[in-house]
Amino acid sequence: MFVGVELLEQLEEVADVPFQICSLRTRLLRQEDNGRQTSSLASVFVDTFAASLIQFEKRLYANTANLSTLPETKRLCRLLDLHAKFCQYDDILAEEVGREGSHLYLLRIIQFPISDDDHQISEADQDMVMEMQDRACSIAATYDTFPMRCTPLTFEEFQQRLPIKFDVDPISLDESKVDGTTRTESILIHQVTKRQSAQEDVGFVMWPSAVVLARWIATNAPVFQASKSVLEIGAGCGLAGLLAARLQQKWQTKRKGQLGTNTLNGEFSVTLSDFNPCVLENLKRNIAINNLSDICTIKGLDFFDQPGLATLTDDSEQGWVDTDKVLQKPVDIVLGADIICQPSDAAAASRAIYNALKPGGCSYIVCATSAHRFGVEVFPSECARMGLNITSYNVASLYDGSLLNYGLEHTTGYVDGMAMIMFTIEKPLQ
Repeated sequence: MFVGVELLEQLEEVADVPFQICSLRTRLLRQEDNGRQTSSLASVFVDTFAASLIQFEKRLYANTANLSTLPETKRLCRLLDLHAKFCQYDDILAEEVGREGSHLYLLRIIQFPISDDDHQISEADQDMVMEMQDRACSIAATYDTFPMRCTPLTFEEFQQRLPIKFDVDPISLDESKVDGTTRTESILIHQVTKRQSAQEDVGFVMWPSAVVLARWIATNAPVFQASKSVLEIGAGCGLAGLLAARLQQKWQTKRKGQLGTNTLNGEFSVTLSDFNPCVLENLKRNIAINNLSDICTIKGLDFFDQPGLATLTDDSEQGWVDTDKVLQKPVDIVLGADIICQPSDAAAASRAIYNALKPGGCSYIVCATSAHRFGVEVFPSECARMGLNITSYNVASLYDGSLLNYGLEHTTGYVDGMAMIMFTIEKPLQ
């Protein structure tokens, strides 16, 4: 299968819009009936790239005049531009294209003969070929390894690299009060494609508590539409924070329409944070594929770097410290899902929450119980030691257990009957 004119034009329209590239990747992935051949955006692109290069090479080595005006040349240049955009806007697709063999063809372009005894082309055509080589070199420079070995992915591997679609359905509390805020929201989640090699890599995958917290957020949407600043700590893949950002984004759009203005008083924002650089890169990708870059950002945050009660009392000095050691402003709401794996995490997380919240702010945390996560049992006492007011709830008792009815099959580490606990934490007004 090759990229036809229509698909090429479609690719050019969406190549710099990550969430549209993601949709196209999903739509094109299919397995042939014999189960052996896979059609994916990466394989289709590379097949087309190879065929276009061969056509161009025939013209080049035949010393054809006016190369720059030929359809073969223009098509190859368009494909090079697309390859560059894949590298800039979708590193997952860029890796797939490389593994499908695009680097072999980039090398051939880089090694084109400009002029020798057998190949004499005009000065204008030499300039065009050198420009093409420059494009190929710039693409090569974006890869950590070049050339990549040609190791095509299987259909199952392509499937695993696609984002998971979570349709987060709010629990209907009163059918007579359903309004525009109680609709299902779809969030796309890429998991980190690298293998987990250490405890620090837990944010590479989706965990059950994130799905539970996301559904609680959807059910309590007005809480997030009334709060101007939200921070998710230990965000991992970012489902909860991304949903909060979607709710804020839609509420802002609605309010701007009602008020007839392009701006609202005050800044609304959601920050997704983690301490692992690979997780932060994946969070950036998930923000982009959900079209939330206008309201959602990432920051490095390590629980163990937060000063806790040592924070100065002057309001101008309140806040949490990012991994660049920069003091960030406190927020209205702090979210967290499965952020405790050992007792020291509980102490550090309570300090992070204390520093991150404004006085009067609230935090909503969901974790598996101590039967599955060490350290959760000491979290309430650690929060109390920080002067935070904490209340805990058995998740199974909330909304008749409906928070546990959806999406957990897409997560890592879930077992039937897993007990979860939700904490609501308030920072007293000072």
